[in-house]
Amino acid sequence: MKYALKTDMVPQNVAMKVDRPRKNSFQPTFLDAEQMQKLFEVVKGTRLELPVLVAAFYGLRRGEVLGLKWDAIDFNRGTLTIKRTVTEATIDGTMRIIEQDSAKTKSSLRTLPLVGSFRDYFQKVKEAQELNKKVCGNCYNYEYEYEINI
Repeated sequence: MKYALKTDMVPQNVAMKVDRPRKNSFQPTFLDAEQMQKLFEVVKGTRLELPVLVAAFYGLRRGEVLGLKWDAIDFNRGTLTIKRTVTEATIDGTMRIIEQDSAKTKSSLRTLPLVGSFRDYFQKVKEAQELNKKVCGNCYNYEYEYEINI
């Protein structure tokens, strides 16, 4: 633009009239041990128990927890790989869920150890899903077959 302005190719630099985007003012909040314990008590026995525990223990973002699928868990090696995220976005005035086969940053793509209690819990969930497939037969909803459904 500077060159075009200098050589009279454009009458003015319109880029100078654009307001810069505002800096994201998001400030994360962290729970202390007492607040975490209270949260664990509230979600105990609900569908939110596993995602909250996984997020708290591993320090995962909400989108990373929601992006977990069975291919992220390697029971043989005992690992949990973060390689997918799920976010919400407004597209053409409609709120949509967007799944990405990538994480927020390259350092967000990581493999973590699958600790005993989570390993057992994930194994039970997987076995329950397999049982549901057998019981439901053709009525089973295969749309989310590879998701952990936590």
